[in-house]
Amino acid sequence: MAGDGDDRRIYRSGSGLHRFDASYNGINYAFNSSGALIGTPAQFIQPLDKPTWRSALVYKPKPNGSIYFAYGTSFNPSAEALSLTAATAATPPEENESFEGGGKWDLNGGRLTLRGALFRTVKQNAREPDPNDSSIDVLAGNQRVDGAEGAVQGHITDRWELLSSYTFMHSEVVNSNAYPFAVGHPLNNVPQNLFNLWTEYRLPHGLEIGGGSAPPTPLRSRRPRSSRVLPATSPSTLWPNLKSTITSPCRPTSIISRTGFTSTSFIPDTQFPAPESRLFLV
Repeated sequence: MAGDGDDRRIYRSGSGLHRFDASYNGINYAFNSSGALIGTPAQFIQPLDKPTWRSALVYKPKPNGSIYFAYGTSFNPSAEALSLTAATAATPPEENESFEGGGKWDLNGGRLTLRGALFRTVKQNAREPDPNDSSIDVLAGNQRVDGAEGAVQGHITDRWELLSSYTFMHSEVVNSNAYPFAVGHPLNNVPQNLFNLWTEYRLPHGLEIGGGSAPPTPLRSRRPRSSRVLPATSPSTLWPNLKSTITSPCRPTSIISRTGFTSTSFIPDTQFPAPESRLFLV
């Protein structure tokens, strides 16, 4: 649904009904008291029909600028990670609300765009292990993330192009019926700072030089085994490499890239590639 009060005010809204149907069939193996390996069939299903809706109001005070406010709802089924167990099969979905306000301005004749926003996401009923039966998850908490972001994209000059953004997020457990000691602590795997910078400059004779980086940020965990996930810039998890490639007979490209790896105790002995830094010449 859309509505236009005048040329400077635009209203948009929409809703949807989502069908989520997950099933699991397998065999769980365990050793009995005599040491024999026993297989037990396991079958779980989770059909789900749930509506969501979103709405936004945009105001254009100038032809080259706009201000907006948006609100939306969403949900997270307990089988969203393609994993369905006895702990999650009967658990209803988590429900979320998102609020966002910001603006966008085009400068330099539309060649440069500045964007900024403030946002809040609230999870109204977060999943937690049942304190009386750890094999079952229950909806017993509230979580919140407040943040701000800014971005610049476009041409600073005719030859210099820039793309950069920064996001700050403050996350916390607002309420927990089962684990009140967690209230006020940051959420798992929610970075506090995200930043990236990519730039390119056109040289004479058809040459272009550019580079960029998206440095990773440490991730927090409230689990006892790991208080933080190491950033990719940690010397123990960084492997620099140098490589050169020829993309065509007339366009040589040299790339110096630096790739890091992060690890987490959630999945033991597993490492994940982190964002890399690059310098390239075309």
